[in-house]
Parts: sequence; structure tokens; C-alpha cells
Amino acid sequence: ASFCANTVDIRASRLGAFRVLIHPDMFRLEEKVVVRVNGETIYDDLVRPDLEFMLRNFAENRDRMLLYVAELPIELP
Repeated sequence: ASFCANTVDIRASRLGAFRVLIHPDMFRLEEKVVVRVNGETIYDDLVRPDLEFMLRNFAENRDRMLLYVAELPIELP
């Protein structure tokens, strides 16, 4: 996987599903996030912070320094 300018590129084989965790220090939330798998665009849209996810994620890992604001669950055909 690689990341640059709100775009995540993944090269994979036999991958059925994964999730991309969104952190505001990595992604500009006012711009679209693009996820590509083997060159095919799988996701291309804005991501809004998800309070329910933030609370659930913090309750699971208790890491105050790394607070993800959203997740993108990706399922491949």
C-alpha cells in the first residue's frame, strides 16, 4: 500500500475486504478521499468524521495520541 495526497493505492492479490482508517493529520477532510486497488478506483468521495466510530475506536484501544475520525470499510468483488 502507498499513500499520497488523499489517495491510497493498494496492490493486492486474493484480497476480499479491508478498511482504511482516516486520521485528519493524513487526509484533508475537505477534499475527496480516493482508494484504488490494483489501479481500479474503489472509493472516491468525501469522508466526514463519524462520532460513533471515534468513540468505539477509542474505547477499544484507549490511544489518545492516535484518534481516527472515520473508517472506510472496503469490500471487493
